[in-house]
Amino acid sequence: MSDNGFELDIFREAYDKAVAANAKGDVSTARRYFYQAADIMARLAENSEPPLAEQRAERARKLKYIADNLTAQRAATGENPTETGRFLTAAKPNERISFDDIVGLDEAKSAINGLLINPLKNPRAYEKYGIKAGGFILLEGPAGTGKTTFAKAAACSLGMTFAEVNANSLVDSYIGKTGKNIDALFDEARALAEQKGEPVVLFLDEIDYLAQRRGGENKTAAEAVPALIKQMDGFSTGADNIVLIAATNIKQSLDPAVLSRFSHVINIPLPTEAERKKLFAAKLKMLDDADLSALDLDDAARRAVGFSGRDISQAASELKNALAARDAGIDAIDVPLSTLLASIIDKRIDKNV
Repeated sequence: MSDNGFELDIFREAYDKAVAANAKGDVSTARRYFYQAADIMARLAENSEPPLAEQRAERARKLKYIADNLTAQRAATGENPTETGRFLTAAKPNERISFDDIVGLDEAKSAINGLLINPLKNPRAYEKYGIKAGGFILLEGPAGTGKTTFAKAAACSLGMTFAEVNANSLVDSYIGKTGKNIDALFDEARALAEQKGEPVVLFLDEIDYLAQRRGGENKTAAEAVPALIKQMDGFSTGADNIVLIAATNIKQSLDPAVLSRFSHVINIPLPTEAERKKLFAAKLKMLDDADLSALDLDDAARRAVGFSGRDISQAASELKNALAARDAGIDAIDVPLSTLLASIIDKRIDKNV
């Protein structure tokens, strides 16, 4: 049987997030993503032929073992849920970002302003023409393009609290529990809005994992989709203090009933060549003038075709690590900096091919 490319992409993203969260000491987030990666790999194993099936099943078992150990570590450290509730994570007061901080995405910025921000800031002017502020906004685009940052910038532009939840944290293997978790999430969001005395932006990340097309043996979608629809339809009866923004890597994977309830879909694309150059410049702006002038950012931008903002950030970090090791006298750099950056980019391309 052929691989499910969508699930492989979701697996890689979940695994990368698990590793990154674990490196930061965020045990609960790392545990959640390791379990997600294990579940996806187990499903891939079921749909694979030997010997690939056995290899994937073994990897799923190892990932679950890692997650189980992280659970024990969490209990040992006495980590508690966030003050916002079991599922929600609210942005800290100092985590403010504006659209000016985001390179490119001019069409997306214009769309979010026209569809959400302007109507919410000027409700009377828009209501005169029968235009109600809000609705549901779906951000769609490849992984790593900054959908979370974009949603956070929208919340900051509105002066609203930004509350984030990953859809996978709502999924539970026990029958009926996923639906209850979805209900609990929206209850938390309403309670947070009441506590703040103002609307909140609820950002539902990776909604594709929660609300994939129903059918076949997809038990998660069979339970989650009706619960999610119930909550979205209930916005006209008591949830006007919540602005819902969701994100997906592939909107075609969403159940049509969920997708149809998003009044607006905004594309968050990969950066253009000009935007890639600006992103490299922004990520490397702290370099000494001599080092910065030794770089050919035009060449870097041309090479980095298909790179997301996250890819560029990681490539820039690798270069900065090499420069830090040079300055500390640990490792020498024996090639021109432009060559080194080009090599870093090329290696990332080869890794992703």
